[in-house]
Amino acid sequence: MIEVLWIDDQWEDQKDFIGYAEQSDINIHPVDNSVDGIAMLQANQSKYHAIILDAKVKLKKDSLDTNLEGLKHSRDYLIELNVNSYLPFYIFTGQPDYVDSELFKQSFGEYFIKGDGNEKLLESIIKDASNQKEMQARASFDEAFKIFDLGILGIEYKHLLIDFITCLREKDYRKKNIPIFRDLLEVILKSLGNKPIPYIPETFFYDNDNPVLESCIQYIEGRSVKDTDENFKRTTIYLPKNIQGIFRKLKESCNEFSHINEKEIVQYEFLSNAHCMLELLVFLPKFTEKHFHNYY
Repeated sequence: MIEVLWIDDQWEDQKDFIGYAEQSDINIHPVDNSVDGIAMLQANQSKYHAIILDAKVKLKKDSLDTNLEGLKHSRDYLIELNVNSYLPFYIFTGQPDYVDSELFKQSFGEYFIKGDGNEKLLESIIKDASNQKEMQARASFDEAFKIFDLGILGIEYKHLLIDFITCLREKDYRKKNIPIFRDLLEVILKSLGNKPIPYIPETFFYDNDNPVLESCIQYIEGRSVKDTDENFKRTTIYLPKNIQGIFRKLKESCNEFSHINEKEIVQYEFLSNAHCMLELLVFLPKFTEKHFHNYY
C-alpha cells in the first residue's frame, strides 16, 4: 500500500475519495489541521509516501478561520524537508475562488480540483511513489519488509534495508556499503535481546544496549559463551543450523571487510551478504510468530 497523509479540515465530506483510493492500493490518513498533520509526519516520516494539502485548511485544531495560512505552513515545511529527501506533495482544492486563479497557481504551483481531478491526483501519487527508493525496493523484496511492518524491528531502521537493496539494484558493490549489514545485524540482535523479543539474555549487551557481537552469536549457536559465568536460563528454542550460520557469516564478513579501502569493489562478498540478510529478514517473522507472538 502507498501511505498518504491528507491535511484537510473537511476531509469527512470526501470519505468516498478515501475508499476510492484504496482500490488503487493507496491508504489515506486524514487530519484536519496543518500543525497536527506536520506533527504526524515528523513523528513517523518514513511511513508516508506522499502528502495531500487542502488550499483552505485550518492552521491549528482550534483555529476559527480557514485561509491560506495552513497551506503555507505545510508547504513551507515540505519544501525544506525535500532539500535532503523526496516526499511529493499535492494541493487538492474544491475552493471555487482558486479554480482558474492564475495568481494562486503562480504562488503555489499546479493543483488538483476535487471531483474533476480525483483520478489525475491518484495517478500522480502512484507515478511519483514508484520513484521512491522504498517502493522500488518493495517491488522486488516486499517480504523482507514484513519484519518492520510487524514492529519486530523499529521502523526507524528501515532505511538500512532500503539502502542495501538500492545498492543491490544499482550494482554498487563498493566496500563502503558493507557496514550496512553490520548495522542491520546489530539492530536484529537488539530486537532479539528483549527489544521486543526475549530470546538473547541481556547479559550479552553493553550498558548502552548495543550487542556484544561475538557473545550473542555464540549464544545463538548454542555454544558456551566466553567470559560469562552462564548464570542465566539458556533457551530451549534453537534456530535452524543454516540460520545460525547466517548470523556467523554476516558477523565475520563485516569484520573482515571493515579495514580495506572503501572504494574497493567487493562484488561477491556484497552479494553473499545481501542474500544472507534477505533470508534472515524473511525467516525471523516466522520464527517470532511461532515462539514469541505475544511480544510485539
